[in-house]
Parts: sequence; structure tokens; C-alpha cells
Amino acid sequence: MKIIKFYIKFGTIYFLLFKFKQMKKKIVLLSLLVTCFVTACSDSSEKPFNQYGISFTCPAGWEIVETEDLGDGYYIQVEKSGFNESGVLSIITTNEPVDDSAYVDAYIEELKNQGFRNMKTTRPKKDSYGSYSGTSVEYTGSMHGILEHQGKIFIFNAKGKTLFLTCQEAVEDHKKNREGFKTIESTFRVN
Repeated sequence: MKIIKFYIKFGTIYFLLFKFKQMKKKIVLLSLLVTCFVTACSDSSEKPFNQYGISFTCPAGWEIVETEDLGDGYYIQVEKSGFNESGVLSIITTNEPVDDSAYVDAYIEELKNQGFRNMKTTRPKKDSYGSYSGTSVEYTGSMHGILEHQGKIFIFNAKGKTLFLTCQEAVEDHKKNREGFKTIESTFRVN
């Protein structure tokens, strides 16, 4: 009887140790997978963008999330990566002449359609984006009446193209987005 109890106790201990070793291996493997995933998803290097007749440096922590051929131009969207981030730069190029004020009005109207409330805009003014002179309009509003956002629309002509750039962010994220927007602007070129 003592031998049977010994084997049962020994077997239980052996079984628990065996399970612990398996569990430990799984925990280590899971930790390695999570580390690899986080490392792969958090790209910390700047990336050059050079397509559609424009070029710029996409800052570390930002990514190009959409590009589209519009037929007579292109659309590019750059966003700050990560959960709860708000930095967005939209770029539209066109080879056709466009009425600047009609574009601004249509853009503001579309923001309202997407849930922006309490919209306020400045009058168009002479401004520059990087080394390009043009016009800008600033706007503020709250997304679904909750989170305050601000943005700036730049419109300029260069090398036979009209460009519309919109920088937008939550007001509370301005400080953490500033360097990313500056990197794109300082490296922005129409080719």
C-alpha cells in the first residue's frame, strides 16, 4: 500500500512538473511571439516616399495607409501609427485646374457629413507648405461633438499640378504630432 501511495504521489508530482515544464515552454514561446509582433508593428525608421510625381519622408511612427489613382491625379493618406493616434495628412494631386474655394467648401462639407460639429474656418490666406507658396485655410471642430480637432488645408500649384494637402489632428495630440508633420513638410517635393 505504501508503494502504491508513493507511486501516486510520485506520479502526481511528476505529472505536475511535466505540465509546469510544458506550460513554461508555452509561456516563453508566447512571450517571444508577442515581442516579435510588437517589434514588427512598431517600425521606428523613416521611409522615403517617391511616387505619383511627389516625394517626402514618411516619419518614424507614421505610415502610408492609402494610395489611389484618381485618373487625373492621385490620393495619398499618411497617418500616425498606433491606437488612439490622430495625426493624418491627406494629399490630393490633380492635373486639372480647380477652384480653390470650391474645394475647401466641399472638404468642410464632407467633414460635417462625417460627424464633425461646431465647424469654424478661417478666411483663405497666403501661406506656404515647405518651399511651395499657395493658400491655406485652418479649421476646427469636434468629432461627433466630443473630441476637438484642428486642421489646415494647403493649396498650391507646382510643375503643372494642383496639390491639396490637409493636416488634421486632435487638439490634444498637437505636440506629439508636430515633429511628424514637420518632417513631411520639410522633405516634400513635387517632381
